[in-house]
Amino acid sequence: MTRTEGLKAARELVTVPKGSEFYCEENDRGPRSQEEFESRREEQKSAIAAEKASREALEQRRAAVLKADAEYQRLMSAWKTAKKTRESFFLKLSPRVTVGHSENLSGLFRHVHSVATGFNWSDVVRRLREKAKGNGPTREEQP
Repeated sequence: MTRTEGLKAARELVTVPKGSEFYCEENDRGPRSQEEFESRREEQKSAIAAEKASREALEQRRAAVLKADAEYQRLMSAWKTAKKTRESFFLKLSPRVTVGHSENLSGLFRHVHSVATGFNWSDVVRRLREKAKGNGPTREEQP
């Protein structure tokens, strides 16, 4: 089957939802047969095993060297404490209430469009009303 025939048949067989368009992608380096696919898959498995063995040996050596380094251990401990303190502020500074709308992207991901945020529902409703009047705060002015 030629490319043109294949595209024509695919367009007829693929159901495209309203608001979307037909999509096609070709990979020139992809396998041309099941046998070629299986051969490449076995080569890939060998490469993955070799990489994993090398990485494990490297990590063992790195761990041994760093475990013996007292200054590194002190710095690592200080960093972990500082990181834990910084991460504790994530939810402490996030808005209590967020209102908006979302889009489902490919069934796996959801993109949320935040319209208003606030410390409580009264703040959010007030901001939404101000936006409706055209004099609402910008996104940067919201908490």
